[in-house]
Amino acid sequence: FEKTLREPLRTYQVHGHLQAQRLITQPVARSNHCNLRVLGTFEDGSRKLLTLRDDSGLEHLAERAGCGDGQFWTWGPNVKQEIFQRLQAEGYQNLRTVTLRPM
Repeated sequence: FEKTLREPLRTYQVHGHLQAQRLITQPVARSNHCNLRVLGTFEDGSRKLLTLRDDSGLEHLAERAGCGDGQFWTWGPNVKQEIFQRLQAEGYQNLRTVTLRPM
């Protein structure tokens, strides 16, 4: 009889404890690797398909409506300059221009 009375209370306590632990757990930060492919032209005239690893926030640089739908060739010159800088930071040296188009 005593177990029958205490079991619902115990279940409630366990559930409350687990909920509290869940609420204080911080989400794990994840990196957003997009693998965006762009065509790069180098100083010597050679062209190569390059992979941009991080596209976070690029659609906001376009400053126009409708650019957040993944159609990166509509992003414009502000975004091209940012992609150019990010590619150089990733190690692509002697890069002259970057072309955004679907591949």
